[in-house]
Amino acid sequence: MARRGTALEPGAPRIVLRRRAQDSAALRAMTRICPGACFRFGARDRIEVSPESCLRCGTCRTVGEATGEIEWSGGWPAAASA
Repeated sequence: MARRGTALEPGAPRIVLRRRAQDSAALRAMTRICPGACFRFGARDRIEVSPESCLRCGTCRTVGEATGEIEWSGGWPAAASA
């Protein structure tokens, strides 16, 4: 049986980083504020993502919306309407 949030589970979150010359402060902040610890510093001090532990809370969706550095799909809560 697949764990919640793994790539094997249908509808599991898919998080992809859209690379820029430098990671934004918002993206770097995800290493501290993601409750699932999906974001970490990797090679050359660049952010890496590993969505296996994703809690589907929407934090990265909210933070990444402004910069466009995070692409997500599957298993997300509905976006809040204004």
